[in-house]
Amino acid sequence: MSVLTGDSIRHTNVLSQVHRFHYSEMDAYIRRFLRDVMWTQATIRGPFFYSLLNVPMDEVLSVEFFMPVEQSDVAVPEGMQFHSYFAVEDMMTYCVHTNFETSTEAAYKILLDEAEHRQLHQVTPFFHVFSGDRSLPYLMIKIGVAEGSGQAG
Repeated sequence: MSVLTGDSIRHTNVLSQVHRFHYSEMDAYIRRFLRDVMWTQATIRGPFFYSLLNVPMDEVLSVEFFMPVEQSDVAVPEGMQFHSYFAVEDMMTYCVHTNFETSTEAAYKILLDEAEHRQLHQVTPFFHVFSGDRSLPYLMIKIGVAEGSGQAG
């Protein structure tokens, strides 16, 4: 599988929540976020995705969960945000079809190596976009990239 360049994430009417937790609690926090989305009574449009906001050196993750919905006006609980528009442009994408947990680290390396090869630098956190269905789920791992060294001048 090769890396897709020139990709993006673009959605309207997006609910999001930021959480910090031990990596072993990821599934519980995803379920909690989806429960909170259901509480808003908004119609889910999807896809569910999240961004990894830190490098988890201490096994603690900072994650922002996202869910696009149909409604343009949603009452949200405390700690949840509503974005009328969410977009990240100039992304590179790698698709993972199996063993999401074990393949993710390899996908990160593939994306970062490809960015370096193209003389690009990472300008966003890693995004994980879930797609497919129960019979063929897959995970799109994405990063935003830009030309240059990535160092402020």
